[in-house]
Amino acid sequence: MRDGIVKEIMDVVNDRVKTMNMDLVFDKSGLSVNGVPSLLYSRDSYDFTNDVVAALNKPGRPSTVSSEGSSAGSPTVTTRASPTSTPKKL
Repeated sequence: MRDGIVKEIMDVVNDRVKTMNMDLVFDKSGLSVNGVPSLLYSRDSYDFTNDVVAALNKPGRPSTVSSEGSSAGSPTVTTRASPTSTPKKL
């Protein structure tokens, strides 16, 4: 099941990357091997997480993930909001 979810996310992200002609995409929530954030700072305007979530939750969108046990059909993806605070200067 996890592989199917990851594939769906990657497909949506790759479509966005091609459309926006981007060179790199980072997972802001990802941690390095040492357990510290891999990405220290980025402007919120570069974050397109909500667009990916909206695309994944679009009604009628085909899903490769089994919806067994779900009454609504395709699973719903949720995400936490990006922090809006200004980063501290070091």
